Amino acid sequence: MVSQRGTISCSQPDFQLIRFSIPFDGVCHIQLNRPPVNALNTALWSELQQALNYAETKLYPETARVLLISSNARGSIFSAGNDLTELHVPSTTERRFKKFWTTSTSFLARLYKTPLFTISAMRGATPAGGFVMSLCCDYRIALSNTMMGLNEVAIGLAVPRYWGRLLLLTISNRARGEEILANGKMINASEAYSLGLVNKIVDGDQKDHLHENALLAAQQWAKQKETYGRADTKLSVRQEFADSWEEYGVPESERSWKMLSKPKVVKILGAIMHQLSKKTNAKM
Repeated sequence: MVSQRGTISCSQPDFQLIRFSIPFDGVCHIQLNRPPVNALNTALWSELQQALNYAETKLYPETARVLLISSNARGSIFSAGNDLTELHVPSTTERRFKKFWTTSTSFLARLYKTPLFTISAMRGATPAGGFVMSLCCDYRIALSNTMMGLNEVAIGLAVPRYWGRLLLLTISNRARGEEILANGKMINASEAYSLGLVNKIVDGDQKDHLHENALLAAQQWAKQKETYGRADTKLSVRQEFADSWEEYGVPESERSWKMLSKPKVVKILGAIMHQLSKKTNAKM
């Protein structure tokens, strides 16, 4: 692995599903890199967790004070959300699912309270797991073509408890937030901005334009002197929620497995996977 100075860093983990770099002094950058749509499986969640731990313990605050998360997908997408093979009971096992769920929960809860200033750069489709990852960040930038939301209800699933609570904590209009959760519909970048779910909109649909704006924002935040006051303030307002979220990971995995095991849910997820498979084969 190559560090920002061009030397080899022996302690940096060897990532396969993300790209990790230090593009500028004070900034580390994670790019989701699991083609074609950055579906979040156990391995990807695990690498995200490793990267966050590395940034916090080895880079913060001298080398990195800002963490930028973006997508390296070719298409117009941040992440398709959780990989359905991790949720479809016939495609997995109870043990595997529980590991998947607790790993993702641990990463999200820790991202929410990390001392690093976090920025999410969203584009295109950003549903479910990809959207909640962005909600965990301190600052969210989105291309104008971004569609985001917690769409679980729309496909017959329940929104995870702390995902829904985080949306309601972040959104400026609780009534609209409740409506979004109830109907599972995605919202565009313009509405998300009006509701406080997005801090900045970048016009157009070009990946490079978003990338430039996100890196510029990251540089600006990295220039601020790290006095620990910012990190301590963040921790004081977020730790209780984050710790409760992480602790709920195990009981929620048990509850979710029971829900996913219901014949109706198995049938719904199976049908969705079949449709996605047909679309993929049609493009080949």
